[in-house]
Amino acid sequence: MARPAAAPTPSLCPTECPDAMTPFDKLCACAWMDRYDRNYILTFDKINGKMTERNEPAGIKHSSRISVETNTLHLYDELGVLIASLPYTLEEDRLCIDYGEALGVLEYRAIR
Repeated sequence: MARPAAAPTPSLCPTECPDAMTPFDKLCACAWMDRYDRNYILTFDKINGKMTERNEPAGIKHSSRISVETNTLHLYDELGVLIASLPYTLEEDRLCIDYGEALGVLEYRAIR
């Protein structure tokens, strides 16, 4: 007698409907590594509304409260006051954030 096929396990990532993902979902889908400094990692946490920058060898870990719109990251201080709006582009496995005059545009690659 043949065994019944197991039901497929639902995917936690909505890969079947990538157009349904919000910009924040797309940023949270993986970690992002600086193109020129492999130790510099950027992660996004939608539940807590945070962006975390870390560089383990340098002892750097900094989190910012954020909100995300299409093509713009909004950074807030601890009181919820907007401190910066950073334009960004997200294409496939590449994230570019324009930090303004001080740093310019930094490029990150997806780590899956």
